This record gives sequence, C-alpha cells and structure tokens, in this order.
Amino acid sequence: MLSNPYNNNAAAKQFHESAHNLWVPLTELKDSINLFQQHEKSKRPRERDHALAHRKVQLNQIPPPLIRNVPENRQNHTTWMRTSPMSAVDAMFLATVQANPHLRPRVGNPDEMRSNRMIQTLEKLKFRVTNPEPGIPEDIHGAVITALNEEVVASAALGNKGGINFIHTYEGLRCQDAWNHPSRDHLCRRIP
Repeated sequence: MLSNPYNNNAAAKQFHESAHNLWVPLTELKDSINLFQQHEKSKRPRERDHALAHRKVQLNQIPPPLIRNVPENRQNHTTWMRTSPMSAVDAMFLATVQANPHLRPRVGNPDEMRSNRMIQTLEKLKFRVTNPEPGIPEDIHGAVITALNEEVVASAALGNKGGINFIHTYEGLRCQDAWNHPSRDHLCRRIP
C-alpha cells in the first residue's frame, strides 16, 4: 500500500478489496481445519500433546537390567552361553523405550544395525523412509534415522529434545585404530 487506509479513501478501498479476496466462508474453513485433525489416523499426537510442548523428559520406569548367570563349572564348555554385549544393549534400550511410551525415541544409525546386533530395536522402531518397502522394517514414522555420516545421525538424535535417544557407531573405536600412529597425541587423548 502506498498510503494509510485510515486517512486515504483510495488506500482504504484497496485494503478492503484485498481483504475480501482473503475471506473464506466458515463452512470451507471448518472443512479445511478438519483435514488437519487426522491425528488418530496418522498416529501422531496433537501439537499440544506432543512431548516437545511439555519438555518433561524423564524416565517414568527403568526396566531391570538383563542379567546372564555365569555357570559354576566354567571348565565345561557345554554350559557356556554365547551372546553379544550389543544384544544386551539392544534389549535394555528397547525395554526402556517400551517402559516409557511418553518419550519419543530416536536412534542415530550411521551403520548396519543388524550386524551391530540392534535387531530388536530396529524391528520395533523401524527405519524412517519416505517410501517403505514391504518386508523391510521401514515406516514413514520410523524412529531410526540413517545416514553414512556420524555427525548427521548424532544431530538427529541430539535434536530430539522431547525423547529418548541412542546413537550407535564405530566412530568411538577409531581412536584405538590410531593408537600406534606416530602423532597419536594429536589424534586422541589417552585415557588413564
């Protein structure tokens, strides 16, 4: 507007004509609003009910840890139980997520979750994709964020301020790979 509609009739006329073009009949407006009220169908909480709106990020329940007993006779190989430590991490994280449904889970995944033994978590939380393929744990609402860059997946998990996060990566092991390098003091700090 080139002039103030309060004291210029031409400006007031232009304002009213423009505002009239923006007017929507109430029935059309209600129909449009109803299109956005599909929370049950889309399985997403209303904005007012979302964890980000409340920021009470705390565990209501902490599940008991998975304990494996060591056989008394460790000399007898037939009594040995074999498992991966990551299987216990997987089970504990998933149990924590399931015990605290009020928290939105995010998993940062820069690598292959199955080979890293995060199988239960992947099956339950699924990869986030735009076009899920049948038979693969994928969903448009998936909680597993995958990228080949550790910083990207860490950012996705750490950016989830209203939930419970987990980042699994080999990045922490790279310091060990560099331990014998002549300039190791610059590459990683020695832990006592």
